[in-house]
Amino acid sequence: MAYPNIFDNNTTTLLISRPNKLNANSIALWGKMNIGQMLHHINL
Repeated sequence: MAYPNIFDNNTTTLLISRPNKLNANSIALWGKMNIGQMLHHINL
């Protein structure tokens, strides 16, 4: 499976939009991180 190209405008828009949809009431769909932990993780 090829990784998405982050220099493609559609991919960049998708990657930016996903964290913007999160809020304090978002439920983890998999894994055990809460919102704060997940945002810290993707920020690293």
